[in-house]
Amino acid sequence: MLRRKRLGTRAFRNWRKCRAGRPRFKRKKYLDDNTARFTGSIRVFTRHVQLPRIGKVRTKERTEKLLALMAASRARILSASVAREADRWYVSFACEVERSDPTVRQGELVGVDLGLASVLALSDGTRVEAPNAPGRYA
Repeated sequence: MLRRKRLGTRAFRNWRKCRAGRPRFKRKKYLDDNTARFTGSIRVFTRHVQLPRIGKVRTKERTEKLLALMAASRARILSASVAREADRWYVSFACEVERSDPTVRQGELVGVDLGLASVLALSDGTRVEAPNAPGRYA
């Protein structure tokens, strides 16, 4: 922190003496050391994640859903990204998840349109009017 302050005062001193341009604030969010991407053998445990070159890291959120999908061979972790934001570290996974096809519903299809004159207008011609305001506002 002190070193950064010294560099800031030196930058302003150089600017005042016309040796350099006006110093600009550079956000820490976009520094190169704030993110890292890991591929390879990433293992997930109940409250831990094992990343290559780092080791086991405890997670704040539970990972049981991902663990269950991986145990059933329905999910596969492709990569993990570790990022630093607001002095906290976050890990996010890029996963390939196998999902089942949605069930087809039987019955007649109806389209819905939201409008101003009537709240709902259905494709079969039915219109639903807006409810009236209470007596005080009418």
